Amino acid sequence: MKEFLEKIRKPKTGIPLKRQLAATVGIILLGVTLGVLQKWLDATAANTLPLLLQRLDIGNYFGRLAIWILIGTAISVYAASPLRAGVNTFCFFISMVAGYRWHELDMGSLEEQEK
Repeated sequence: MKEFLEKIRKPKTGIPLKRQLAATVGIILLGVTLGVLQKWLDATAANTLPLLLQRLDIGNYFGRLAIWILIGTAISVYAASPLRAGVNTFCFFISMVAGYRWHELDMGSLEEQEK
């Protein structure tokens, strides 16, 4: 599989493993952050958001599939190799869903505490 992917795009060589891992950790943090942000926007009424967020209507943009495909495509295009593109994109989407679900569970426990 690796040989097949390398025929599509030549990998950049000479990038240290530490830098590759740092990029992957950054992508994971971005995914968690965007997942939590999306869940927060889903759970918050639009008129209670700050005026700037109301005007930009960010909740609608992040609520659509196209923005997530765009972010995943950008991550894969700017990766050093096809293998890193797959790993980084997978980590982004998994961490985004994990952040979304974590915030959902966290909000559920807060609602139980208020009762």
